[in-house]
Amino acid sequence: YDGQIMVRPPYGNANEYVRENSNVTFINWSVDSNDWRYKDGKSVCDTVVEYAHDGGIVLMHDLYSSTVEGSKCALEKLSAEGYKFVTVEELLESRNIPIEPKKIYYNA
Repeated sequence: YDGQIMVRPPYGNANEYVRENSNVTFINWSVDSNDWRYKDGKSVCDTVVEYAHDGGIVLMHDLYSSTVEGSKCALEKLSAEGYKFVTVEELLESRNIPIEPKKIYYNA
């Protein structure tokens, strides 16, 4: 890994043209917390805990206080189940997955 820039494209939308004409790595997600939809901490927590899986990437937004509340709850519950929380870079590197420009990652 050589310090490649990682980008979460708006709405997860990076079509082929965008990917081919960019020199960044695209990071999407495999778990959508739906924090933007419900703006409710309990809902965020329940959704993340229900859909969390080994190697998953969780989408959350920093716009809502309910996301902070829900993420704290989810982190506590998932930690008790043995989950470890890492950056996307750490996740991919731990699985020996090459981080490549123009590619989209959803999980590891």
